[in-house]
Amino acid sequence: HRNCHSIKIIGPGAHTLSRYVPPGIKVHQIGAPVRAARDKKYFLTNPEFFSLKQDGKRSPESQLCLSNPELRRVLTENIEKTIALEKAADLKGVVSVDANDRGANFCYCSDCKKLEQKYGSPGGPLYDYLLELAALFKQKYPKLMIRFLAYKPGQTEQAPKGVKFPGNLIPFFAPITGDFGQSFTAASNKRIYDNFNNWSEVADSMWLWYYPNTYPRPAANYPLAANIQRLVEDIRTAHKLNVRMYYAEHDCGVPGSLAASDLQLWLLARLVNDIGEDHVALTREFTGYYYGGAADSMLKYFKELETLQAA
Repeated sequence: HRNCHSIKIIGPGAHTLSRYVPPGIKVHQIGAPVRAARDKKYFLTNPEFFSLKQDGKRSPESQLCLSNPELRRVLTENIEKTIALEKAADLKGVVSVDANDRGANFCYCSDCKKLEQKYGSPGGPLYDYLLELAALFKQKYPKLMIRFLAYKPGQTEQAPKGVKFPGNLIPFFAPITGDFGQSFTAASNKRIYDNFNNWSEVADSMWLWYYPNTYPRPAANYPLAANIQRLVEDIRTAHKLNVRMYYAEHDCGVPGSLAASDLQLWLLARLVNDIGEDHVALTREFTGYYYGGAADSMLKYFKELETLQAA
């Protein structure tokens, strides 16, 4: 929902860099430009705004060269134009400024590499820009927050070192490369948990982009797992790590998430209201209302999936 908890989403919701500074060339997995830059073709007019690849060529298909001062000026200008067009300057809301949904590092130019070293993370170029933008927002848009995806090991999954983020800069932790069959605290998710925990120390609070039962990772095929206990454990872990807003991406891949999708949503909604609620009692309450006379059969089915997953 775009207006969840009275927090308005201003501009595009995620993967936004090249939507604010569009290349003007059709690129896979990069959405339409924002209204403020709809007629721009920056890769044709300013190719230096875009990532330098390892082969020494600029590319419209990856990210932006965030060490470039002129690129920063244009990016900020188009973000501010978007705020103005949506009449959002005095609203409580979030502006998403984060990487395109593409692989590889932000940029291989020498100045971007220096920013990676400065912040001890591949996300260094973006963090440096976001800190600059956050200072501007604090002065001009005190009710607005800047949200960005903490996403992919080669980009922003890894928190910066030696810096504390201001309160208006919100990481949106999205552990898409984790083990979707195990909880955050499992050995197979050690890297994910360590990065999650590090972000909780850098930022005052976080959002979580959660994957209850989505992609077949690390397996090649979709697992026969409803991920009910995993969801409960993960939401409680996230709460301990200062997550206060959630987005759940599920009910895709496996049809209906093996019939668990609505139960997962119910548990998520109840647990974020009261993290200590008895999830076993909640599951019984849900199945009783949702399945009626088939409730006992569905409880047996879910329990069998959970037992097999644990084994």
